[in-house]
Amino acid sequence: MTIGNHTIASLHEAYSKESKCELTQEQFVTLLTFYPALLVVCSDGEIDHEEEIYVKHIAKFMANSYADTHSGQQIGLEKQFYKNLSFLQNCSADWELPFLQTLKAYLQEIPLLKANIIEVMFMFADSSEGISEAELLFIKDIAKQLDIDETLLEAEY
Repeated sequence: MTIGNHTIASLHEAYSKESKCELTQEQFVTLLTFYPALLVVCSDGEIDHEEEIYVKHIAKFMANSYADTHSGQQIGLEKQFYKNLSFLQNCSADWELPFLQTLKAYLQEIPLLKANIIEVMFMFADSSEGISEAELLFIKDIAKQLDIDETLLEAEY
C-alpha cells in the first residue's frame, strides 16, 4: 500500500530513523492508529500538565492492546509508546501529513477501525471538561482527512 511517498513499511522506516523508534512494524501500526487521539489532546497547541497525563493514558491504551504481553514487558512497551507520542508532539509539523495519509490508506483496507478511531478521539476530547466546539470541529476535520463518514461522528456526539 503506497500513499504519497509512504507505505506503512516505508513510513515506519523513515520514522524509526528520525525518532530512534524501537517499535516493531506491528507496534508502529498501533501508534499510527492512535495518532488522531494525540492530535485531539494537543489540538490547542500547548501541552499542559493535564494533557500530559492524557498522553500517558494514550500510551497505556496502546500497550494494553498487547494484553498477552507479560506485565514487565507491557510497562516497557508503554514507556516506548509514551516516548514516541512525546516525539510526535514535539515534531508534529513533520509527521502529521505522512501519518494521516498513511492511516487513511490503512483504513481503506480495514474500515472497521474507523469507528474505533472516532471513539478514541471523542473519549480523549471528552476527558477534560466535555467536548468543546473547537475540539468537535477539530475531530470533524481529522475525520474528513481520514475519509471517515459523518455518520460515525454522529454516533459519538
